[in-house]
Amino acid sequence: MLRNVFDLMEFVSKYTKDLLDEFEELEEDGVDVYQYLNDYQAKYQAKLEEFFDSEYGEAFEFNASDIFGLKDEVKKSKKDFLLDIYNYASFEDFQKFNDYKKVAGFNNVLNYLSHIPHDFHIELYENHQKLFGDLRFSEIEGEVEKLFFELHDKVYSKFENKLISLDNELPYFYPQDEKELVYLLSKFESNRVCENPFLRKK
Repeated sequence: MLRNVFDLMEFVSKYTKDLLDEFEELEEDGVDVYQYLNDYQAKYQAKLEEFFDSEYGEAFEFNASDIFGLKDEVKKSKKDFLLDIYNYASFEDFQKFNDYKKVAGFNNVLNYLSHIPHDFHIELYENHQKLFGDLRFSEIEGEVEKLFFELHDKVYSKFENKLISLDNELPYFYPQDEKELVYLLSKFESNRVCENPFLRKK
């Protein structure tokens, strides 16, 4: 069962809607292009949900120095720290954190999130102190936001690469019979059609 961090349906719908332009020739042939688009969007969303799975998603795989044999523990601590912040974020926030940073002023980005607890930075520091060590009170906000952006930027970079990968590799079509397969291959490159070998006649 996926442990989804974000609601991705709206993003995927907007991000992939221009695919209809590529389906124009199919529509001229009387094909239900919206069914194809809906199927593609569902598969695209599922792949992103796997990516952002809070338990197993590749988005939250961080490198960590092997400090006193605690490498796995440090990696988990970084993930837990980031998830404690993303828990208050929408997917729009996820995409705009760096924009917030440009206008937020000194150490104030996390205050853009709705419904965060009072003294959120202090709570994050206290709950994840092993990532920070002992800090003076005046250092807490700066160090918390510094670590957040260090980790968030890594996740966002992975996210952008994931979009490129899906855009290039996820097939548009999954034909159900040979006739549909042959038709789609006559219209699109083979990498856009999931060619089930069992549909081919011997």
